[in-house]
Amino acid sequence: MRLEARTATRGVRLPLPRYSDNNAAYGIRNFRPQPLAPGRKVPVLLVGSFWPEPEHPGLTRFCMTNEMTPDRSDEAFGLMPHYYVFSIELRGPVPSAED
Repeated sequence: MRLEARTATRGVRLPLPRYSDNNAAYGIRNFRPQPLAPGRKVPVLLVGSFWPEPEHPGLTRFCMTNEMTPDRSDEAFGLMPHYYVFSIELRGPVPSAED
C-alpha cells in the first residue's frame, strides 16, 4: 500500500506500514485552519491508521473528531499505531493584496 501526494511540479510516494494481520486501514482528517506566516509550519492533513477497539475484538476505530487540533492534543494521536501529518510552510515574504 502506498500514499501518493502530488503538486503541479512534484510528487512523493510513501510506503504505508501494515498491521501484522495485513489489514491496514487509514483515515484522513483535516486540521483546524491556522493563519500562515513565513517560517511557521502549519499542519493541514492527517493520514492515520485505525486502531483496534479493545472492548470489541475485530472492530477498529479512527478519530473521534472531524477536525484535528494543530497542537496534536487530540486523544487519537495517542491511540493511532502510526500516522502522517502533511504541513505547509511558507518561505519568504507573504505577498500583499496588491501583488
